[in-house]
Amino acid sequence: MTNATLLDHCMQRATTDVMSDELGLGDDSTISRPEIARLLWPIVRRASNSAALIIEWATALDDLGIDDLGAEQFVTWTTSSRSTVYRRLQDFHSLYPHLENPNSLALAVLAEARRRGERPNLQLKLALAS
Repeated sequence: MTNATLLDHCMQRATTDVMSDELGLGDDSTISRPEIARLLWPIVRRASNSAALIIEWATALDDLGIDDLGAEQFVTWTTSSRSTVYRRLQDFHSLYPHLENPNSLALAVLAEARRRGERPNLQLKLALAS
């Protein structure tokens, strides 16, 4: 998925994660409407938590004037509790298991926001690998 919003990217990853990892369903599987409704909550929750974390991480990088941020530095910067941060990081890791933290995605968001003269936000269109 290229040139989509950050939330779109996260929704795609969350959908794939829930459908394949938790249910063992492939692209050609069919499921009932009630099952789809039941699945929407974890998909939307993971995607929105991950996207919000990436945006907040980008804002922290910008505010602190740095390009690398650890989880404990982020906990110190944010108004969220430590447990909330780590819960959101867990959602993030379920979608991006190959990344230690949101730094690389936050830097991409920050670069695009700066290019447009905006603050990091969910509506920025990004070209990220699926």
